[in-house]
Amino acid sequence: MAPDWSQLPAELLEIISTKIIFITDYLRFRAVCTSWRSASPARPRHLPPQLPWLLLPYDPSPDNADPRRLFFDLRDRRIHQLDLPETRGKRLRGSSHGWLVLERHVAISLLNPVTRAHIQLPPLNTSPKFLYFLLSGKAHFIPAPDAGEMLELCSIKNVTLSSNPALNSDCIVMAVLQMEGILAFCRIRDESWTIVWDSYFFFDDKNIDVTYHNGRFYAVTAHGQVTVYDVNSPQRIVLPSKLQYSWDQKYLVDQSAQELLMVEWNFKSRSANGGTKYDVFKLDVDGRPKLLKVEDIGNSMLFLGGTNRCFCLSAVNFDGWRGNFIYHTVPYFLQRYEDGDLVSHAVNSFSLEDDCTMQIACNLGVSLLHWSPPMWVTPSLF
Repeated sequence: MAPDWSQLPAELLEIISTKIIFITDYLRFRAVCTSWRSASPARPRHLPPQLPWLLLPYDPSPDNADPRRLFFDLRDRRIHQLDLPETRGKRLRGSSHGWLVLERHVAISLLNPVTRAHIQLPPLNTSPKFLYFLLSGKAHFIPAPDAGEMLELCSIKNVTLSSNPALNSDCIVMAVLQMEGILAFCRIRDESWTIVWDSYFFFDDKNIDVTYHNGRFYAVTAHGQVTVYDVNSPQRIVLPSKLQYSWDQKYLVDQSAQELLMVEWNFKSRSANGGTKYDVFKLDVDGRPKLLKVEDIGNSMLFLGGTNRCFCLSAVNFDGWRGNFIYHTVPYFLQRYEDGDLVSHAVNSFSLEDDCTMQIACNLGVSLLHWSPPMWVTPSLF
């Protein structure tokens, strides 16, 4: 007679559940039966940091009724399929702390793809402030009603969160708007967005990356100019840049409480094996701000992407993984069609030690340019 595993003592099941370290295994454990689920908490505290999943491109148009979204798991090279009807008809504008940022017109929301927890943010057109920006070379004040109408015409380019909103009710959402690269932010509990007044005048290009480090937001433009914003203070700090002017994409990564890194995706330079090259700099913001070239990032693994919050993991926590690496999702233009540009996506793996670039096969396939791009997601049960 086969044993009835559902009758195992709850105390034993609880002990077994605490020995599971991968989120996918933990979810499978809880899915066995009712007794196993009851013996293991929905939000366990023992799970260590997880390797990210890569959300594969999908068609965000309202005509696409398929709620299935595919995630490539770096750990076991498998594809996970999740039913996420909340994403239908919505564009993906970011990923931060395990949460997706979704946009449809001016409606903005956060979604945890694992737990399907959902947080509705205030609509973009609720800003009570005036927008002040240049039109045809002239400066204009726009009253709040007109500002709302203007915001309806623009959308979000990317978003970063200050923390996990499920763990911190004071979480701040910082968004880069498509229109002129204007910055706007809100707290989870706010009823409207706040426009960062002088962000338009500072950011003269739209290729802006933002991260949160030690209580402040940092933004960098494509030519390496960094600005520091404290949402509790109107003052901003502009860090001097010694980088040669270029349109190479820049990314900011919060490596630790002490270190903030800037990574340059260098379009023209080539690595030792002829691939795309990346340069890493440390932003020293204590005392006199300065930018220092870094040749070694130790055990750190940096994950970069076009619209997700860039982040750092320690290779020490993951068997078989090496530090001093950069992993970057990149698009490649293939062909132009009437209904949009066809692009191919890949993941670059760059070793700072060997100065070599390889590509990881992630089954990304091809998609239209207007589809939601591939995006790193750190799976979380919170």
